[in-house]
Amino acid sequence: MGIEIQSIRLLLLARELGIDFADTLTIGRQNMMVREDQVASAFADFDTPLGHGECGAIAGVPDPFSTAIFTKLGARRIAAMDISDYEGASVIHDLNAPLAEEHQGRFSLVFDGGTLEHVFNCPTALASYMKLPRVGGHLIVSVPSNNEMGHGFYQFSPEFFFRTLSPENGYAIRGLFLAPVFTERSWLMVRDPERMRRRVGYNGWRMPTYIFVIAERLTNVTPFTRPPQQSDYAVEWESAANGDTDKPIANAARVHSLASLAGTRARAVTPGLVLDVARQVRERLKRPDAESLTPLNPRAGSAAQVAAAYR
Repeated sequence: MGIEIQSIRLLLLARELGIDFADTLTIGRQNMMVREDQVASAFADFDTPLGHGECGAIAGVPDPFSTAIFTKLGARRIAAMDISDYEGASVIHDLNAPLAEEHQGRFSLVFDGGTLEHVFNCPTALASYMKLPRVGGHLIVSVPSNNEMGHGFYQFSPEFFFRTLSPENGYAIRGLFLAPVFTERSWLMVRDPERMRRRVGYNGWRMPTYIFVIAERLTNVTPFTRPPQQSDYAVEWESAANGDTDKPIANAARVHSLASLAGTRARAVTPGLVLDVARQVRERLKRPDAESLTPLNPRAGSAAQVAAAYR
C-alpha cells in the first residue's frame, strides 16, 4: 500500500474540495512511492509552492511513510490502522472482523491507499471504514479497478461504491474517478449507474487502472442493514413489475453478442480491413457514452467541476 503521483493529486483535490485533514487515519502505514520532481509538479498544479526540503520530505526522504504529506495538507493528528504494529501502526485491528466501538467516529478523514482489495471479508472491512469518520468527515479510497489481476483478492467497479457509499448507508459520493496510476495522465469522472439507468464500465488503458473514491459521512447509521443490489438489475425488476417488457441487460448482451459474431465471421471471410472495423465496433460498444465518463485533469480549479458533477 502506498501513495504514488495520482494519489497525491487525489489528496490535493480532496483538500481543494474542503475536506478536513485535521484528524487523519490511514489504513496501514502509507509508503511514499513518488519522485521529488513529481511532488513538485503535483503541488504546483494546485497552486501550492513547496519550501526548501519539502519535496524530499513528502517524497519519503528520509522517512518513507506519509507523515509529511498529511501534515502539509493540514493534519494535526495522524494515526494508522493495521493488523499488527510491525510498521508502527497505533490502531491494531484485523479488518476481517467487525470494528470495536471505541474506534468509531474518531476521525475527520480515513484514507485507504490500497488495502481493501487484500481483505477477504471485504464488506466487513468497508463497513468498518464507514464507521471510522465522524459525521461530516470523509472516506477516501484508492483500489484496483482493472489490469491488476493477482494483486489482491479483488478488483472493484464503480457500481460497488455507488451502491455501498450511499445515503441509505449514511454516505454520499463526492467524487469517483478512474485513474491510470504511476502516471500523470488525466482521469475519468464516473457517473452513478443508477442515474444513468445502465451499466457504466470501461475497457481502456492497458496500464493498471484504479478507482479513486471520495465520500462524505452524512449520518450515523449502521451500514448494510439491507444488502446493496446492482442498480441495473433493480431497474429491470422494476420494469417487469410495471409490465414493461424492455430488458436493458438482455438487450446490451444481445448487442455485444452480435458484435462478437460479426468479428468471428469477419475472420472467416477476410482478415484485413473488415476485421479491423469489426474490432473497432466491438471496442466502441464496450465503452459507455460521454455522459457516463467525463475527462478530468486534476489541478487548481478542478474542484468546482467535481462538485457540480456530484451534487
